This record gives sequence, structure tokens and C-alpha cells, in this order.
Amino acid sequence: MSELQLIDDLVKLARSYKDPKTLLGPGDDAAVIDLSFGPECITTDQYVENQHFRHRWIRPSDLAARCLSATVSDLAAMGATPRWLTLAITLTSDQDRDWLMNFGQRLGQILALWNIDLIGGDLTRGERCSICMTMGGTAQKGRLLLRRGAQPDDGIWVSGNLGGSAAAVEYLERGGKNQNLVVDFFSAKHRVLLGLALNRSGVASSCCDISDGLLTDLTSLLHEDCPGALLDLKRLPVSPIATRVSQELACSTRPWVLNGGEDFELLFTVPPRREEAMGDLSEALAIPLTRIGTMAETPGIINVEGRALSPAGWDPFRDS
Repeated sequence: MSELQLIDDLVKLARSYKDPKTLLGPGDDAAVIDLSFGPECITTDQYVENQHFRHRWIRPSDLAARCLSATVSDLAAMGATPRWLTLAITLTSDQDRDWLMNFGQRLGQILALWNIDLIGGDLTRGERCSICMTMGGTAQKGRLLLRRGAQPDDGIWVSGNLGGSAAAVEYLERGGKNQNLVVDFFSAKHRVLLGLALNRSGVASSCCDISDGLLTDLTSLLHEDCPGALLDLKRLPVSPIATRVSQELACSTRPWVLNGGEDFELLFTVPPRREEAMGDLSEALAIPLTRIGTMAETPGIINVEGRALSPAGWDPFRDS
């Protein structure tokens, strides 16, 4: 089967939603989108075999959900509404047409559910499988959630639970077979509604998603005028799945929660005068929101006992 036929079959499965802003989709040398509706946020993520996933423990359908969730999470953290996606895939000789169609079918199901338009991409062969997604979304005019903006005494908040994804990866790497213990890794989810609410209400002073680990991502919210953070580790919302995996593997959840990453929850700061609104926001969206610390003038991240906490999250270049 030719490249063009594979692309045509993939698009038929995966392009399940067409955005009204898409003027020209797949089939030409480039896509055309209408940007007259407001600022466009654009993000790109790559997922490389044996770096981000292993074929021996992830199915193509689950890989599609995982990659898409990670990319959407970046736009959620900006307070933007995802609109379109381009997809570039490198396949090895181990991935056949059935693999690609399973990937595309699941991708299409989620794109239809989330109203995201697959507007183009590329398909090729290589020595290592990789997925590259570029996604764009519309932001509210005159307002964005950014990483820089927190001030000392702002509360540090996090959505959902932490550690479940990293726990699942370790469980899979050790040969675990209980699918109930890897739900946090394979589930397709996002916090777009939370990001939109934080943005439109103006309640958050800064925001990012948790993709590289809580401490690593918290570091990205620090800046010259607010260089430190005080964390209460006892308040960290630990994933029940992570707790079950820790019992199964006889280890602590702490490394997964602090440095595991890929939870794709939102980490954000809220000025003290606005924190009273968090309870109503949590209830309205049915999303747990937990205050885990306070931004500080003293440089570095420490716990309430005064112990320094060192980020050790995802960094593919750390050992290079």
C-alpha cells in the first residue's frame, strides 16, 4: 500500500470533526485556517519510542489517547480552547497498516468528542517510531494564562490527583499486568474547562500543566520577583492508583508525586484575596482543587519543615 493511500485511510478515520475556522484541510500542500476570531495559541509535542513509550506495553489506541492528552494539556494551561491538530508519524517496519488504523480510529473518536479538527500532517518510515503533534487553540482576547505572574503569598493550587501516571509506568516497566493499576496513564483526559474558567475569571496569577513533574513544573512559575515556594507535602493529593501501585511494588509514592510528571493536571497560583472562590469553582466543574503551598520571596522550593526540595522530573538531556 502506498503512502498516499495510508494517509487517505488514516484521515478518513481520524478526521471526525471539522472546525468552522478550517478553510482548507488535508489534501493540499498546506492547511488554511481563519485567525480572525482572536489570538491563536500553538503548541508542539513529540513522543519517541523507548523515550516516552514502549510498544511492548502500550497499544496504538492507547498511544493515540496519551499523545493527544499531553498536547491538549498545554493549551488548557494557557486558558485556550483547542481547535486544530497536525499530526506527523514516523513508523518502523514493526508498525503495519492495522497498527496505524487502530491509532487513527481511537484518535478520531477523541477528536470528535473534544471538537478538534485534524487539518494535516505527514507520514514516513524511520528507524524509531515517533509521534509529533502540533495543536492550535483560540484564546480569549486580551487575556492568557502565563507562567510568569505569581507574587509572594499567592496560594499554590493543583487540580486532581498526582503520581498515578508515573506509578503506572514503573508498574508496566516491572512487568505488571493488572490493567486497573495503569488507568491513570492510559486514560484520555484534559483540564481545558478549568483552564478556561481560570482565564475568564482572572482568578489565577500564573499557570502551567504538570507534564515534567510537580517540582520541575513549579520551578517554571518562579521568577525574579517571586523566586521561591513553600510546599506542604502532607496536602499533596496522591492518586489512589499510585497508592495501590506503591503497595504492590513495596515502595513510596513520594517520587511519583513530586517528580513523576505526565499527570496533565493544572498547577496554578491564586492571590490571597481570590482564594475564597476556589471552593465554588471546584464544585462547579466537579474537579478537586487543592491548595498545596505558598509562593515566597526566599529563593528555592522548601517544605514546611524548611527542607529544600530538589526538582528531579523529566529531562531527556540531564545525562547528556
